[in-house]
Amino acid sequence: MGRARDWWAFASETAVIRTSLTVALVAGTLLNLINQGAQIWHGLPADWPRLMLTYVVPYVVSTIGAVSARSRSLRGADSVGRGDQGQRRPPAE
Repeated sequence: MGRARDWWAFASETAVIRTSLTVALVAGTLLNLINQGAQIWHGLPADWPRLMLTYVVPYVVSTIGAVSARSRSLRGADSVGRGDQGQRRPPAE
C-alpha cells in the first residue's frame, strides 16, 4: 500500500502537476487541431468527448512519466554504494 501512496504523493506534487498541465495544453491543442481542426473551422460542432480526452491522455502520460522517472531516480539513490546505480546487467546465458 505504501507504493500506491508514494505514487499519488509524487503525482500530486506542484511541479509534476504544472508540467503535466503544460504538456496537456500544448499536445492536446495540437492534436485537436489535427483531428478536429477542419470540422471546427467549417463551423461544425466539436466532438466534445474526444476533445476532452485529447487533453486528458497527454496529462496522464506526462504524469506517469514524471512519477516513473522520480521512482527510478529514488531507487537508483538507494543503490549507491552497491555499484549498480544506472547500470544494466547483461542477460543471463
